[in-house]
Amino acid sequence: MLTKTSITNLFIAYSEKDVNTYKKFYHQLDDLKRDHKIKVSDMHATTTEQGRGVRLDDADMIVALITPNFMQSEPCKEVEAVAFHKHHTKGIPIVPILMEDTDISNSSLNELAVLPSNNRGIASWDNQQDGLNEIISKLKERIHNS
Repeated sequence: MLTKTSITNLFIAYSEKDVNTYKKFYHQLDDLKRDHKIKVSDMHATTTEQGRGVRLDDADMIVALITPNFMQSEPCKEVEAVAFHKHHTKGIPIVPILMEDTDISNSSLNELAVLPSNNRGIASWDNQQDGLNEIISKLKERIHNS
């Protein structure tokens, strides 16, 4: 497990159809990146942070940006399978985040605590920034407690 002083290698899974959703979420991580709490990469190598991106194999925490596109994407299903293997064998946390209202009842992601806590997709919030703030706050707690 991580120590309090280590950098968390954060891997973000999302559908390539949801690049704008990913960018919105990624920018919310600026404080954690600036304070050297996390190193981020994603399954489409959009952000490799100057060539030092986190591979899924090296991830300390896996975030899944859940949308209907994510649930229908074969690459996302493959990442989900690897993520659950890492979760069950190595205790790597998976954090599913509902970016849009999405039915996950038939997915293994349904076994996990989904963010935001009201189980509503961020896109359906009147004030989406409130939802993003809740998510980032919960991520900071999980990173600190890992």
